[in-house]
Amino acid sequence: MKNRELPRSPEGASTGGLNIGVEGAEEALANPEPWEPWETKLVVWSIGIGLASLAVLGVIINMTILSK
Repeated sequence: MKNRELPRSPEGASTGGLNIGVEGAEEALANPEPWEPWETKLVVWSIGIGLASLAVLGVIINMTILSK
């Protein structure tokens, strides 16, 4: 990752919170880092496990709470 200097406001001026200005946002979005293969696998597995868990919990709820 490259170290980037954010533009600083003049002394005493407050930009407030996380506001970095339009220039900083454009710079941050201009050059996104490419995803590594392990990051893609992590996202796919996380979504798959989440969907499988949702299905299992849905079946359990249907068999227990909704069957009464």
